Amino acid sequence: MSEAAIEIRDLRVDYGDFVAVNDVSMSVPYGEVFGLVGPNGAGKTSTFKVLATLMEQTYGEVRLAGMDVLEETEQARAVMGYMPDLAPVPSDLKLWEFLDFHADTHRLGNSRERRVRVNECLEIVKLSEKRGAWCKSLSRGQMQRLVLAKTLLHRPRVLILDEPASWLDPLSRREMRLALQGLAREGATILVSSHILSELAEMCSSMCVMNQGRLLASGSAAEVRRTLGRAERGM
Repeated sequence: MSEAAIEIRDLRVDYGDFVAVNDVSMSVPYGEVFGLVGPNGAGKTSTFKVLATLMEQTYGEVRLAGMDVLEETEQARAVMGYMPDLAPVPSDLKLWEFLDFHADTHRLGNSRERRVRVNECLEIVKLSEKRGAWCKSLSRGQMQRLVLAKTLLHRPRVLILDEPASWLDPLSRREMRLALQGLAREGATILVSSHILSELAEMCSSMCVMNQGRLLASGSAAEVRRTLGRAERGM
């Protein structure tokens, strides 16, 4: 088994002549909540799409739980949960129906077994009381939590969450932080992105800062702040 749940070596992603991700390398240990922070256009989403097997890198090596995402795509997908930014949620389904549909696509047993897992995931994201509500009745923050519940259905070992705290109020952000930290304690590895450093500092044990396709700093929140502070003073 690989020593890291997520391993990226010399990753580059090009869109024609534009370099979106430029020679990025990082390693995320098992059981860690790891942050990737940077402004819009920094290359975070392109990196996540490669990790989620939704696009191929120009070059470089990417592994999830020891599996090469290009050569072992289906195996990597089986252990990974990906939550994109602004994921669509149908308005004409109730919460439990939305989750049950996706539980069925993951072949999570019979209707009773799926119901148990749906209820577990709703409890994790603190939406149990909304189980029978229509998806269209949810606030934007509640929809984010519902999509997180969907992402957790098949018990992925590696979670890749693209700006999951977007649109969340302070209480919902706290609940998401506690949920992710709880999942990490149970053995999941979580890579989460944001454009707000303080947001990830509360949530993550370690992080990287990305801008214009490159990594600028890595370490704990305090180490990242010190590194960025020294860079600003040196300008």
